[in-house]
Amino acid sequence: LDEQADLANAAEAAIDAHHVSVLISNHDTIWTRKIYEHANKIKQIKVARTISQKGSKRNKVAELLALYNS
Repeated sequence: LDEQADLANAAEAAIDAHHVSVLISNHDTIWTRKIYEHANKIKQIKVARTISQKGSKRNKVAELLALYNS
């Protein structure tokens, strides 16, 4: 979680210093929503995961997209 918070801070710093946009993706959890709450836009999408012992158990999960832009 500390590294994710560092990533969010780095995204904000990149916007301030370089006027670029930054898009971060991560699992959609309460904690990631809190960490990325200062993003300009947050969106949830469903994505397929390819890691599972049984192919039939490979369900789609919620992914968070956090867009930081100037």
